[in-house]
Amino acid sequence: MQRYARLREDRYGRWVTLPFKPLPALLIACLWLGGCKSEPTSPVAECVHEGAGFCWTDMGFHGEITAIADTPWGLFVGTHGEGLFRLEAGGWTSAGFPGAMVASIAVGADPAQLVVGFRPGSAGSVPSAIVRSRDGGGSWEVADGGWSDLANRRWADLVAILPGEPEVVLWASRSLILRSEDGTESWTAVEGSVEPVLGGWSLRDWAHEDGSSTVYAGAANEFEVTSGAFFLRTEDRGLTWELSSVVGDLEPGQGAGPDAFRSVAHRPGFPGEIVATKSFRDLYSSDGGNTWSIGPREPSANRLVVWPDWSADPIGFGTSSSDFGAGPLEVRGSPDRGRTWQAEAGIPELLLPEVPVVGIDLQGRLLLTVEGGLWRLEPR
Repeated sequence: MQRYARLREDRYGRWVTLPFKPLPALLIACLWLGGCKSEPTSPVAECVHEGAGFCWTDMGFHGEITAIADTPWGLFVGTHGEGLFRLEAGGWTSAGFPGAMVASIAVGADPAQLVVGFRPGSAGSVPSAIVRSRDGGGSWEVADGGWSDLANRRWADLVAILPGEPEVVLWASRSLILRSEDGTESWTAVEGSVEPVLGGWSLRDWAHEDGSSTVYAGAANEFEVTSGAFFLRTEDRGLTWELSSVVGDLEPGQGAGPDAFRSVAHRPGFPGEIVATKSFRDLYSSDGGNTWSIGPREPSANRLVVWPDWSADPIGFGTSSSDFGAGPLEVRGSPDRGRTWQAEAGIPELLLPEVPVVGIDLQGRLLLTVEGGLWRLEPR
């Protein structure tokens, strides 16, 4: 018996069979009742736990979440193999594309504009790698401009709509970045020094520098061309990209090996100040990713970081587990804007998945995926 009886992609984009792990009580109950699809109910009572400076609320969604976006038309979540869901006043409902593996959800300056990207392995309900909605998710249309190549894995790793510019959309696929200036009507491949230097790569996370044309992006080293994870930057709204740095993780003489950034966050109002995570390490840069202060390699390094606009310091979510699978959730604070980290007390007993997702809702509260669910964290 394999865990969840399915294949999934690992952190390098490879399809692997997961080893058996004991089923959690929630999943056992789900199986006993006759099904384990993502069919959640309304959120439970507010603030069921207080700890680490947050009020914790279980959002009532039970499934493997891969993307989050909050809009006036409801909170959207994408899932691994179950499609798209939306939380409205009456509870969680399907928003379409059953069987799809959602990679990313982007919301425009006009919140009725949504762009959704899909990953390889999606079921037949997915018409292309990119779809869009102009009415808050009420209807959807193909938006790939003919660039999708589903048979050859040209799907979507990330999509983004630049803040304040609803017609400028970025689409990252395997070793390729596409850009649209007309709201996904047409796309062009961007130029720069990325492709000849990197060989095989895929973007894993990006952050827009507020008030500027700069976007930072962390990438995965897919084909072991060289050791280290790749950090990219554009200063012209995605027209051209450059390789800012290659952040290694192996000791000298060990040769090449797969490596990846896991998350990237920018400090609002401070140009060039970035925190990031990769392969059991925390990173800090004050010069836009040209140089990094790299924390020690340790199992408890953050798996992802977020820098909310209401916080002077970033917030990290990690686990004490040395495995790449799910592990006990730890929340970490940084007293020095991301240079060092320390664990916070009073965390509920939850498991952090191998690839967690964090978002911010319209009220500025954090949304965090845990193993099998979604929680909201409101600062106290």
